[in-house]
Amino acid sequence: MDTFLKKFRLTEYLAAGWVLFFVVVYAIYGQYRNTQVLADFTWRPPYLICFFLFFLRFFFPLTLLSVKKLRQVAIAFLSAVPPDWDDETLVQAIGFDQEKSILKDMLGLFRDCAPFFLFMLFYPTTEFLAQTIYGPATRDGWLIQLDWWLFRVHLTVWMERFIRPGLTDLLSMCYGMHLMVMVSVPAFLYLRDKRSLFHQAMQALMLNCIVGFILYMLVPGIGPEYTLAHLYTKNLDGGLLTQLNQAMIDNLRIPRDVFPSLHVGLSTLMLVYAWRGSKWFALGLLPFVVGNWISTIYLRYHYTVDVIAGFLLVPMVIAFVDWWNRKPGRQEPV
Repeated sequence: MDTFLKKFRLTEYLAAGWVLFFVVVYAIYGQYRNTQVLADFTWRPPYLICFFLFFLRFFFPLTLLSVKKLRQVAIAFLSAVPPDWDDETLVQAIGFDQEKSILKDMLGLFRDCAPFFLFMLFYPTTEFLAQTIYGPATRDGWLIQLDWWLFRVHLTVWMERFIRPGLTDLLSMCYGMHLMVMVSVPAFLYLRDKRSLFHQAMQALMLNCIVGFILYMLVPGIGPEYTLAHLYTKNLDGGLLTQLNQAMIDNLRIPRDVFPSLHVGLSTLMLVYAWRGSKWFALGLLPFVVGNWISTIYLRYHYTVDVIAGFLLVPMVIAFVDWWNRKPGRQEPV
């Protein structure tokens, strides 16, 4: 039994645990009677694009292989003189060994990338769970009081002195590149053939997400953009980049996802693994990641304590993943 369990990855244990928790809450609160309860779990365009691009990577070689085989078979049947094929050539023409190899690679990569796909799938469930357990309640009051107690200032209000249209556009771009950082670092490690480090990065990504999702439910909040609106004296006016970022936020963000800031936590986490893979690559990402950190406050999406919580999660997640991979039999593929 122990040998069987070791075949599963940390990411798969985390995913199974989250699904089990979701199902238990769903059943306990009687939501199975509500046919509209999952109406918000819609397939949004960015999600579809990610899946489409993933499968497109394998669709082309499979299509080209099929066309090649059809051409060979057509030549064989239409030729006045049937080709003198040996057994090996015949097997290549009508067999499926190459297709099986491509499909095996596809399933392997899908398993490797599952944490990113599951992040997109699980993210909307946090609002459903918070709504099911707490109703419309928020804990913004706690976060505002904690911010004031720690810093004696609302940092989103203090940063109004720096508001400029150009800076708003720049930081909106950095904020919107959050998903790009999450994708680019694992892709870089994978393509550089640093498989062990790639799997550790995916483990850490999934663990950070799950912990963040749990805190979203325990401390649901909508953020200073709404709760401190009466204190702001300047608008965050910008150009096209600001408008695009706001449109993305309006379409993808769930209402109560401020504590902790996963924009900060995940970008910091990916920066650490980028540094482990290539210091030059990490230095190239650094300006965008730092811009992402600043944007969470400047654009009024998060309280200061959200950002601090996002940072604090990172060393704990990395320490756990490193410990997990030191255990005998738990090392991910190299």
